[in-house]
Amino acid sequence: MTVDVGRAARARDIDLLAAKRDWPKLSPSEAIIMAVLCQAGSRGVSRETLVDRLWGDDPDGGPAGTDKIISIHVSHLRAKGVGVETLWGIGYRLRRGA
Repeated sequence: MTVDVGRAARARDIDLLAAKRDWPKLSPSEAIIMAVLCQAGSRGVSRETLVDRLWGDDPDGGPAGTDKIISIHVSHLRAKGVGVETLWGIGYRLRRGA
């Protein structure tokens, strides 16, 4: 098993940020999705972009069912109180003030 140091570092950074802002604890994948959404601001982020950020180094493009996996991670973020909006035909973005 190999560890993506860059991915782990990004997840650690989000955990440190969460501790300072009283955010919920995020899984490494949730942390990466959150970071991408934060960087995008009010612009929408496509599922393809999220798949690329999560599994971009995978020659097969990630595990089978990546669209469903992204949906599950987004639903977990919402359950933790993170305001993620669905932009139909585009992807996702953070709700203003989230």
